[in-house]
Amino acid sequence: MKILILILFILINSCKNDKKEDLDSIDLEVVNKLILPNHNLWIFNRLSFDENFSDKERLGAFKVTRTSLEETAYALVPETPIIYGSKYRISIEVKKGDLGYLFGLRVVSEYPNRIDAVFDLKSGCIVDNKSSGNFIEGKASIAQLNNGWYKCSIISELDSNMVRVIFGPTSGLGKAITWEASTKDFCDNYIIPSSLTIEELKIKL
Repeated sequence: MKILILILFILINSCKNDKKEDLDSIDLEVVNKLILPNHNLWIFNRLSFDENFSDKERLGAFKVTRTSLEETAYALVPETPIIYGSKYRISIEVKKGDLGYLFGLRVVSEYPNRIDAVFDLKSGCIVDNKSSGNFIEGKASIAQLNNGWYKCSIISELDSNMVRVIFGPTSGLGKAITWEASTKDFCDNYIIPSSLTIEELKIKL
């Protein structure tokens, strides 16, 4: 009985996509790539943002580190206009930091319309994925690149005229809807700001 309970616990707490689902493999065509605000205009709420030169294969990498355990911590990209009802892919290249290995990504418009995902940058899988409001079919994707880097994405039909992107390092239980909340431990990630993209998609005929 104890063995059965242990097995169930492991299954429940394992990554939700052990097969490392890659939505980039779906036959989608990019019809428009949106222009996003430069990272100098991003808002870093209780996060430090330091340029990192240690990874020669990924020039332009920055280290994002949580500076508070008690309060929310995240990076906010100002709102970007989109076409209501279109399908979009929001992606960014991320690598596990020195403290922890979880990364949170959120796409949000008017409350409560949002999609959240937490990615495991050590195992290369999705820990949790949650859609709310009108964003009912948001899907997360993680694709392995090289040297420990991953492309983390959210794909969804967005019933809104604008979206904001929120992201940051997280730890603890890795729950999607609260990834930016207080944590037990300090944590960090490496990101490529220029890799953040919002792409309008359509299914190839």
